[in-house]
Formats: sequence, structure tokens, C-alpha cells
Amino acid sequence: MKHHLCTCVGIAAVTFASMGLLAQTPVGGGTSPDTVRIIQKIPTLATFKQKIASVSSALTGSSRTRDWGVFDVELDVKPPSGMDWVDEATVTFYVMMENTRDKTKPPYSFFKLTNKYRDLERGKRGVSAIMLPTAMARFGDVIGLAVEISMTVDGKTVIDEKSEQRGELGSRKKWWADANIIDHANTVKRTGYLVARSQTPYLIVKPDDFEVEVESK
Repeated sequence: MKHHLCTCVGIAAVTFASMGLLAQTPVGGGTSPDTVRIIQKIPTLATFKQKIASVSSALTGSSRTRDWGVFDVELDVKPPSGMDWVDEATVTFYVMMENTRDKTKPPYSFFKLTNKYRDLERGKRGVSAIMLPTAMARFGDVIGLAVEISMTVDGKTVIDEKSEQRGELGSRKKWWADANIIDHANTVKRTGYLVARSQTPYLIVKPDDFEVEVESK
């Protein structure tokens, strides 16, 4: 992996489960997943950074302002006809960052977060992951964002994905699953920096617009 100016990449992988959502997989399985449009909106590479005081008057008391990485994703939840709820969703966010300032350390940092949600009602729903300001300041800038969704019902899988990337990742398809990138000697896998929305002050920012995680790891 060349060492060009790259920044940060966010990805969400979402798994839905709801009885009766799709037809059963034929005995023996092996069928390819169907693609269905579920993801309606992901952040652009120019809009994911936020200063927390700018989004809530309740959070303006800090003596300084810092950039937070806010990866908000809008889903269009469509249960089967006659049903109003999807039982469960598992959303995995992946982020890649490049640091061009410290030449003594590997330039790339890779982050992963998995959130589980339950009882998603029909219609537009928001899910989110937050990159802490320390990571934003220390590990680099954003070069790409991708969201991958997989819904599984009765053994049948439906998928959807959106992505946006530039620079080193601009021509790489499914870079987040490419061992040549995430397992490269120049990439460090880091934990504890990409966290659930409910673990940050963003929990009280537009709380009714976002689903609350029941599990995060």
C-alpha cells in the first residue's frame, strides 16, 4: 500500500432479521444474496466532521472545541407487507485512517465497531457510530466511507451497500474486506476509538432520530 495522503474511512455492515421477511432458501442453500435498496444516505467525506457545540445548545459549556467523527447512516426499513417491524439489526462500522505527520510509525489505522439494534419500525431510521476526538486529532483524515447491509431471514440473505472513497482507496472495491490492506504491515488495528453513539454526548443530540444500541463491541 503506497503512502499517499489518505484520511479516514467509515463503513457500516448491517444485518436484519424478521420472521417472514423473505422466502426460505431452498434445501441445500448456496444461492447468491439478493440486492435490495435499504441504505438511503451516508455522510459525504466533507460532512462527517462535527464540533459538538455546534449541534446542541446543551453542549456549549466546554472551554475548547474539537472535531468528532460522526458517521450517521439513514436506512429505509421495509418489513414485509402487513408487518410494521424488523426484529433485529446488526451494524458493523469500519474506519481506515492515514497519519502523514508521524513518519516513525505505520501510517494506517483500522477501526471496527459492531452495534446491535432491535425492533426497528417501518420507515426512515438512523444508526450511527462516533469517532472520538483523540483519534480524529492523532490518526489522520478521511479518504472513504462505505456502508454494507445484510438482512437474513429463514436462511435467505439480502444485501445492500454504499461507499465513497478517494485517494489510495479510490479504486479499491470492498477495501474493508481486503487482507492486502487491513492486514498490511503499514496498517495498525486499533480499538476503543470508534464507539456507539449512546456512549458519547451525541446520545442527547436528536435522540428520536436514531436507534439506540442494545449491544456494542
